[in-house]
Amino acid sequence: MAALVKAVTDADVSLAQTPALFYFSNDDQVVDPARTIDMANRWGGSATSITVTMGADDDVFSHVIAGDIVSPGQTDAAITAMHNWITRLAE
Repeated sequence: MAALVKAVTDADVSLAQTPALFYFSNDDQVVDPARTIDMANRWGGSATSITVTMGADDDVFSHVIAGDIVSPGQTDAAITAMHNWITRLAE
């Protein structure tokens, strides 16, 4: 996993042409949110960042930001946000 993280961190993403959605929590305790923001800022294609505020019943590490098992309070909002992002791509 560490090798994969290093490869992604070192990648020249300014060459990317694919639109990207960065959907994350600024309180993530597993992945440094500053690295996510840096990646989004360096992304070559269009990049949309959406930050999530986790609730009391969600992942205590603010890392698993959607899913009925770990972060049930975020699932509907994540589905809506991702659906809206994809829909805007098609316009």
